[in-house]
Amino acid sequence: MLHLLRFAAPWLAGALLCACQANPDQGESTAPSAANTPPKTGGTPAADVPPGMPPAATTPLPARRALMEATAEHRFSSKQANDVFVLRIVGDSLLTGQVQFSIVAAAGDTLWREQFPVAALLDYGLLKYGENPTAAQREAYVRERLDRFFAPAQFQEPAVKPGTAPNRHAKQPAWKEVQQTGLPGFAYSLYEEDGRQLAYLPSQRKAVVYYTCC
Repeated sequence: MLHLLRFAAPWLAGALLCACQANPDQGESTAPSAANTPPKTGGTPAADVPPGMPPAATTPLPARRALMEATAEHRFSSKQANDVFVLRIVGDSLLTGQVQFSIVAAAGDTLWREQFPVAALLDYGLLKYGENPTAAQREAYVRERLDRFFAPAQFQEPAVKPGTAPNRHAKQPAWKEVQQTGLPGFAYSLYEEDGRQLAYLPSQRKAVVYYTCC
């Protein structure tokens, strides 16, 4: 009968509705009333928002906060403009966090991206505190390593001097291309005997390790 209410004339709909209400045997309608339907509002319905997506008016916080950061600008992928070197420690503490190392060209391209545990910064130099350094001493040494990571002595120009012959630690054929470009290189070490040298390869448009040694 309620279906007929949609199409009957107003007077007939009213009469039929009264008859339904007067009949005690007639079941109560559960159809929603327009008066009880909440008005539509602007914005995207919740069902249309992908799970995990924050509201548009908010900016998500970084997943991991930076505890310490060291930066340097130096010629690397070009002889005309400086690239930006960044070393950042993220995580809960200076001893349990992760180190993020990146090199970004002057044009904005990321040339190198690497992540390793903070423990990789602890080398033989830590022995100056004795065989059993305290947590505070280890943290102090991590800070020292960050301060020295981009020291001028770590940058070599050119990365490979003309006429220098590669040895067993050189990475071929990267060594040869690095030598031909005459571009600068950057040297750094991890742990106790993991020395690495980076240089930019135009053929790959990124930095590569061209030499590793103790």
